[in-house]
Amino acid sequence: MGTQKNHVVKSISPKSLFDDMSNVIDSTSTFNQGDFLVLTSNLLVTVTSGELGTNFCGVARTSIVSGQPVAPIQGTDVDASAQPISVAGPEYGITMKVVAKTGDAFAPGCPVYIDGASGTRHVTSTVGSSKAIGVYQGALVASASAGQEIECLIGAVYPNADCHF
Repeated sequence: MGTQKNHVVKSISPKSLFDDMSNVIDSTSTFNQGDFLVLTSNLLVTVTSGELGTNFCGVARTSIVSGQPVAPIQGTDVDASAQPISVAGPEYGITMKVVAKTGDAFAPGCPVYIDGASGTRHVTSTVGSSKAIGVYQGALVASASAGQEIECLIGAVYPNADCHF
């Protein structure tokens, strides 16, 4: 846990519902930079299986382990007693590389939905009962291969509304 890898391709119109997320994480909060985050029970958490995109807040800008930002230099420990002054909240209005659901077709401009059953930054083009979290930006994909990364403009779905950028 605690991987730092930037998946952002373009910052079109970056925004954040919680520019400082220190009030919506606690000692149980653990996620990686690039993970999709939703607001559940007053805390930001990663998406899980069955996630419908409700209260989707965007993409984690930094990795958090047990409520603390990951050390900027690899191999150094996080000091659990240190309280961060400010922690950058999830971002939307960005184009980022996400993982397409295997076998799904993606047409330019099609809405994308969370595929929490596959991972914390996975999307599907299948509507179902989910809310769209973004728009596919690339060329036509007839059938996504396993692990294929695609570029999507990511929005926010909060509070329980349509996706906005």
